[in-house]
Amino acid sequence: MPKIAAFIPVYKVPKRAVLLVQKLSAEAFPDSCVYVVVDGETTPEIASALTQICGLPRVSIVEGNPHLGKALALNHAIASVQVENLVFFDNDITVPDDINIFETCLSLLQQYDIVEMPKEGIGRGPLAAVVKFEFLANIIGAKVYADIVGQCPSINGAAFCVRRELFDQLNGFAGVVNEDVDFAARAYLAGARFGIEPSLHVYDDVPETISAWYKQRKRWAVSVGLWGKAYVGKFAHLSSKSRLGMALSSMVFPLPLVTGVLALIGLTNLIFAAPKSIGGLVLDLFCMASFVACSVWYKHFANRFGQGFSFLFFILYSFIYLPVWGASSAIGTAMARLDKIPPLDWHYVSPSSNQPPT
Repeated sequence: MPKIAAFIPVYKVPKRAVLLVQKLSAEAFPDSCVYVVVDGETTPEIASALTQICGLPRVSIVEGNPHLGKALALNHAIASVQVENLVFFDNDITVPDDINIFETCLSLLQQYDIVEMPKEGIGRGPLAAVVKFEFLANIIGAKVYADIVGQCPSINGAAFCVRRELFDQLNGFAGVVNEDVDFAARAYLAGARFGIEPSLHVYDDVPETISAWYKQRKRWAVSVGLWGKAYVGKFAHLSSKSRLGMALSSMVFPLPLVTGVLALIGLTNLIFAAPKSIGGLVLDLFCMASFVACSVWYKHFANRFGQGFSFLFFILYSFIYLPVWGASSAIGTAMARLDKIPPLDWHYVSPSSNQPPT
């Protein structure tokens, strides 16, 4: 039985699948294998990609099945494979040459049940440069929670690994629009140990245009709402440590906007309403320093996880992007609560159900 296998779903367009498979095959790690799972029709683009990888060592192609959606297509492929550990990659992931995925994942899965690979967003243009901070915020939030609790109720499922025993215990992925965060929530409730490690740093494509961003974030906003609707109530019984982790990790995302607003208030007071006391001056300076401290904190994590940091784009992220994304998440939550899910280019079981597989 192989010790570890990577699964890469492909639908319509193979994106970076060829380079990813070539990288994983070239690792030549014993007792490993790579499965490319074609979800639905083998398009000409996919067929061209398959011809470049079908002869590579330890690489298998799974095709000829109807369009099931990412979650159920992966479940179907995994059901026929005997392997001890599973690695999942979206087909827009790039793995640096100096990282040995299989060896590192196996080592980490000796300590954890599920391990997220920290993702650095890559893309051209100002939108992509700002969206990268959203990825960084996800990393910080997961790391803060895991450091406190040793677990995490959410995950960016574009790249992670998990013990097969846990995957089977949870009956695999649910056929819902948010299959990754749904799986993470169920793993969390099952007591799974969670890790997110700099040693597994990978790259993930981010939207470069408003239309691409809107299409992706519409699904992500709905995912946030479905996750909250299905699981927040189940977290009510958590320990005080878990509630602390939930509170602190939740603060990671609005913190740049909150401290940014405080900084603007402090700066405005200094310029247009000179403080009438030392206390007022100290308060204004404290408000301004809070945003600087937040940016330094984000930069600390960017350095720790091998990512770049631009203060200019962090400002744009804080004052422009976060309000838009926050409003989108609120709308997605409301839609999920009201069972009013908009049309999504994503195959899943039901827009009104977020139940785990049976």
